[in-house]
Amino acid sequence: MNKNVLVGAVLTTAIAGTLSACGSSSDDSSKSTAADAKQPSGQLRVLLESSRKAGFESVLPGFKQKYPGVKLNVQYVPSAQAGTLIRTQLASGGGPDVFFTRPGSADAAAVLPLAQAGRVQDLSSRPWAKDVLGIAKPLITANGKIYAWPLDTSIAAILYNKTLYQQYGLTPATTFSELLAQCKQVAAKGKYLLSTNVVSYPAGWSAELVSAAEPDFIEQRKANKVTFAGDKGWTAVFDHTKAMNDARCLGRSPQTVQTLDQSMQELAQGKALSVMATPNQLGTASTALGKKGEIGLAPLPGDTAESQIIASTPSAALSINAHAKNLPAADAFLDYLASPSASRQFAEANQSVSPYDINAGKYPADFAPFQKLIDADRVAVSNFGLFQSPDVALAAATGAAGVLTGQMSTEQVLKTMDQAWDKGPVG
Repeated sequence: MNKNVLVGAVLTTAIAGTLSACGSSSDDSSKSTAADAKQPSGQLRVLLESSRKAGFESVLPGFKQKYPGVKLNVQYVPSAQAGTLIRTQLASGGGPDVFFTRPGSADAAAVLPLAQAGRVQDLSSRPWAKDVLGIAKPLITANGKIYAWPLDTSIAAILYNKTLYQQYGLTPATTFSELLAQCKQVAAKGKYLLSTNVVSYPAGWSAELVSAAEPDFIEQRKANKVTFAGDKGWTAVFDHTKAMNDARCLGRSPQTVQTLDQSMQELAQGKALSVMATPNQLGTASTALGKKGEIGLAPLPGDTAESQIIASTPSAALSINAHAKNLPAADAFLDYLASPSASRQFAEANQSVSPYDINAGKYPADFAPFQKLIDADRVAVSNFGLFQSPDVALAAATGAAGVLTGQMSTEQVLKTMDQAWDKGPVG
């Protein structure tokens, strides 16, 4: 299995976060002001994530209109390839002026290792810095300085076929034991409840079982006061993963599903009743299902009904090259995309949520099933984004596959995660 694809998948599904507000701003860089008299110009090289192309394409025309002197040279690449490409180019002193990064440390495109290596600009003085969502700050801040603008926020969700759920007399599970019972019920009928990438399980469950229950785990691990192997929360994460397989939630060996497209295909074929994904995939799921049914949306079940949470995280960001060849244009580009109107436009096109709307407590209608948990502030951030290197996330992902095939025990997985952690951060 390709390491970069797997690590990229981990971060795409590693979800969680405290939706804490951190202020708002009346500044909107998408609107022209008298200060625009001295506008940037010249070529601006930008490398963006292809999965969010709809969002970027919705806001780029406005930037071009506001800054006609800037010639955009935009390249879109799959997120799984972006990290290796960016790190290689930056290491040689090159690279684009503005580029896609992942909040946190646990990805090849992660911003914090790049910040520690001096390869991205300090953005703390930008006008939008004070509006960065509270959940995102630890994932984009190094030594008290901000190094990225978090584009949007994702949450873990169950996208389910309402028609088949009704046919089987099911409603979305709110507890883990209820989920396992539903898996067995559906498996007895020759189908399976869930189709998703193998790494979704530990990423999703860790939000509740570790992040919410032990919010200081990462700091304790950095201080060598705890280990993965000795932690009851992380033990429960992989025990839950095995329990799902034992209950035939997945229908067959889960390694055969490595992409969201494959999961959507299984949903469309009626083989699986649901997919673990994010709400911004509602349109994709509805298109895949077509006239065969209607897509519903639900939060992940909790260990108990009282412990059920929303697993949410900022999963994509933009940073500026520390050696940008056109820094004025790069600053203008990031300021424009971080403005309230452009941010909301981007989120709408990408079917996600703008940080400004989260700050204001405004969510799309699709998020209604999550509202009760949002109102109760039952939201947590997954530890995956704060792992100090991609190797730790990779150990968790490959370990989950090992648990599901019976090739690894929970104890072995956690030991490999400790070994990966002890190697230290990736510079």
